[in-house]
Amino acid sequence: MRKAKKLLVTLLVLTFVMSTFSVGFAATTTDTKDLPTEVVRAMALGYLKGDAQGNLNLENPITRAEALAIIIRVSGLETSAELMKGQTKFADVNPDPSLEWATGYINLGVGQGIINGYPDGTFRGNANVTYAEMAKMILYAMNYGVTVEGAPWPAGVMGKADDLGLFDKVSSAPDAPAIRGDVVKMIDNSLTIKHLEQTGYGDLKQYVEGDKTFLSKMDVDELEDVRVTEIARVNDKLDDDEIELTEYDKNGKKVDSNIYTLIADVNPEAIFGLKVDAWVNDDDEVFFVEVSTEDKDILLDAVDAEESDEDEIYLKEADKAYKWADSAVAYVNFEEKDLDEIPEDAYGKFVLDRGQVAFANLFDFDEVGVVTAVDGKVIEFININTDEDEVDLSDYDDVYIYNPDFTKADVKDIDEDSAIFFWEGDDDDVYIIVKNETVKGNVDSVKEDKIKVDGKEYKRGSFKGTKALITLDKGDNYEEWADLEAVEDFVDEDVMLVLDLRGRVLLVTGAAKATSGNLYGIVTYAKSGRYPTLTVFNKEGKEVDYVAESSKEFDELTDLKYNANTPQYAALKYKLTSDSEIAEERSVYAVIEGTDITSRKSYDSDVKASEVIFEGKLTKDTDKKTFKLNGESFYISSDTVIMKALNEDGELDPETISVDRFVSIGVSQYNEAVVFGEAGKDADLIVMLNKAFEGTEEDYFYGVVTDKPYKSGSSYYATINVFGEGEKDYKVNDAADFKKGVVVAFNLNSKDEAVLKTSKLYDDKILKKYDDGFVTIDGKVYKVDSAAVLYNKDKDGDLDKKIGRTKLKEYANKRIDFALDDGIVVAAVVYDGKDGSSDTKVTGEVTYINVDEELIEVDGKVLELDKRVRLVDADGKTIAIGPKDVAKQLKVGDILSKITEEDGVVTEMKLAKDDDDEPGVPEEELTAEATLGSLLGVKYAEITLSDSSRIDEVKNVKVNGVVRDYNIKGDIIRVNFGSEITDIKLILNDGSVIDVTIK
Repeated sequence: MRKAKKLLVTLLVLTFVMSTFSVGFAATTTDTKDLPTEVVRAMALGYLKGDAQGNLNLENPITRAEALAIIIRVSGLETSAELMKGQTKFADVNPDPSLEWATGYINLGVGQGIINGYPDGTFRGNANVTYAEMAKMILYAMNYGVTVEGAPWPAGVMGKADDLGLFDKVSSAPDAPAIRGDVVKMIDNSLTIKHLEQTGYGDLKQYVEGDKTFLSKMDVDELEDVRVTEIARVNDKLDDDEIELTEYDKNGKKVDSNIYTLIADVNPEAIFGLKVDAWVNDDDEVFFVEVSTEDKDILLDAVDAEESDEDEIYLKEADKAYKWADSAVAYVNFEEKDLDEIPEDAYGKFVLDRGQVAFANLFDFDEVGVVTAVDGKVIEFININTDEDEVDLSDYDDVYIYNPDFTKADVKDIDEDSAIFFWEGDDDDVYIIVKNETVKGNVDSVKEDKIKVDGKEYKRGSFKGTKALITLDKGDNYEEWADLEAVEDFVDEDVMLVLDLRGRVLLVTGAAKATSGNLYGIVTYAKSGRYPTLTVFNKEGKEVDYVAESSKEFDELTDLKYNANTPQYAALKYKLTSDSEIAEERSVYAVIEGTDITSRKSYDSDVKASEVIFEGKLTKDTDKKTFKLNGESFYISSDTVIMKALNEDGELDPETISVDRFVSIGVSQYNEAVVFGEAGKDADLIVMLNKAFEGTEEDYFYGVVTDKPYKSGSSYYATINVFGEGEKDYKVNDAADFKKGVVVAFNLNSKDEAVLKTSKLYDDKILKKYDDGFVTIDGKVYKVDSAAVLYNKDKDGDLDKKIGRTKLKEYANKRIDFALDDGIVVAAVVYDGKDGSSDTKVTGEVTYINVDEELIEVDGKVLELDKRVRLVDADGKTIAIGPKDVAKQLKVGDILSKITEEDGVVTEMKLAKDDDDEPGVPEEELTAEATLGSLLGVKYAEITLSDSSRIDEVKNVKVNGVVRDYNIKGDIIRVNFGSEITDIKLILNDGSVIDVTIK
């Protein structure tokens, strides 16, 4: 085994198949988890490639050209075949465009004696190859052709191939067309067969078995039955993608070990401690791994510490003790432990060798619980002690998430009702196992420690002496499953069981429906589906997506034009189920367009929409808790929800208005409103409809965020230097809106949380000049308040320091983000255009658009369009708002000068300026030179350009006036030819012609 080398290349990870892991070099649309191991190996080695659509077509016959291509690839001659692409000696190949791709393989294969043409001068590349012909090609590629020369056809070939094992697990008839899947098996059977080599010459010539195989010709070493003995988690000298593979003799004695770079699609923890067969390339990179430890020797279980000692370990689910092997190694939380120090309920992987535990990789959890809610990176859960708790993943530098078998999972796998088990490391790292296995059904019977659901019995789980959880009221209260009495009420009830890592019950929860009280909000978007999804702006000032419990309600809302010039939207009264779905037959809404209600709807049989929804002009005096609407009187209570629907630009951008603020003001103009409630009683919801309504203007604050947001309790806070107020900490509605260095405009919602108001902000503009208290920005002149909050950023895009307004002179023709209050600049940040914020990409080209799915691809990266995404032109003018309108406005090839996105969701894009009319430096005249040569009797010319960056402009190559096939290798254009060359010309995409100088 060789010493490890530094990783030189990064390869695309493609497949994870059963116990097999590999890197794939060929695109395929086939679901690889359903593929046989030999097919996965073929894809990993790169010799099996799909058609133009990526399909492998394993059930179809294979042609002579396709079969030959596979033989050339496994012989390690792919590069040579590319170089020999072009004219062949076969009359039927050269004019056939369907065989153009195969010309290099044909030229090389014939030259190597692997295949021949037919006596009539044809090759017949598209004819099907038979099993006998396929076997012959493989034999000749391995130099076994000499063993069948003169033997009767096809008996000699078939017999020799069978002797070598080429037909293992292959049902074949000599003259039947070979099936692609069978050909892959034949190649797989031949990979490690040693090829014959010639020794001596003339009468002394003979052929003997050598050391070369197809694997070695592809620079691949096969390491069999080696154990993964170290990974980066247990050895900090290893990189995250490095592993130690150790070879043992049949007596278990260590023979050799080395470090390799793992590029196969498997996290090291999944194979830690296991025996594997590994394929290693010449850069000491493991690109294919197949677990060789038998399934019966891999146990996932938890430890009974009281019954364990240095000689044996007792596993709870197996319910038996296992002897420790003589050289056994055990890790707990990636630290090696003495065998008698394994803690109670440590869970993990135990590897057996001859019935004894040879290796254990275990986790000792700090917390165990069931997830109750996920909000971004904050995971709320009920822990095993019945306490409500949460873990904020943003608090950690590194987060590692696993499935129960230690394969890699994702934070997206953690959802409501997930069972989670985690522990914290010493370096701000956290390790989480997530299990998503629930059982829903009716309870047949219960015992002190068991529950039978739909005829199947489940055991009560426990963790370090604490028993499973139960909730009889769908999560309002939790208690321990201590005895029979605790679960008696579940009999004949519908329940949901959440299972733990051992398949035992971690939580029993009643499945009876429960609903919240009445809630109110504005529907800002609705997505159709079997169950519609509504985006609701609620009284906390947040937009939340809710799925409707009913498939028959809210269809009308999915057809509204929320982002139109005159937006359509809905004011909504609703209730939520215990599953946070909008409860069926409980909702009432009014569809609004402009300042008018266009329809009312009640799904609540006890409520008539016309009796609880009112519209008109709202009037009230200052400091009064009453108002009138079309002659009807209403009261304002502390529970009244008050909102403004549109921003000053007339866009649907709701904001909350505090009760105190609304009570304090007088309302007499721009006062169109919708009110939910009963006339003469308290108003439940007030929605102000006119974009010019100024009920919240005095509540706006402007400033610059001067430090990273932080969390205290369940709330987030940001330090903001506010115009006219100074620097202090504010509780924020969404920490993502208040990143360090951002200019903000905000007001306070009913919970005294700062809510960002983007309509007051202008970002990424050009500061043309500063002159005596005034700035010119993108052609407009603004006054800068003498007390304005002004900062600059350093060259890395980080907030640097506060500056005075005269310092703005130094930032002429640079970038500025700013906020306006009554047309005056009151807060700004200036920088040199290299803003280092993590969620802004400077440039990108639109490479694909999917309007229906509201997705775009930029520079090959797939991005989702936010429901409020905005597209602006190079001057900052809005072109489109909303995912579908933006997707329709974009074109493939558009260049974006700015993309604002977070976690793959785009909120704003700016088109780059069209430079077609800009004066530029004229391109230098393009010239070309050719060098002539020959390889294996094939003549060629290698052409280089004076500007290699323009090589993609070449459309055709003419040799002696005839257009020839060519290929590009790096900066070289290569063309094959048959006769003497007198003239070479390059035809470019624009039709221009370059005469090539022949050296």
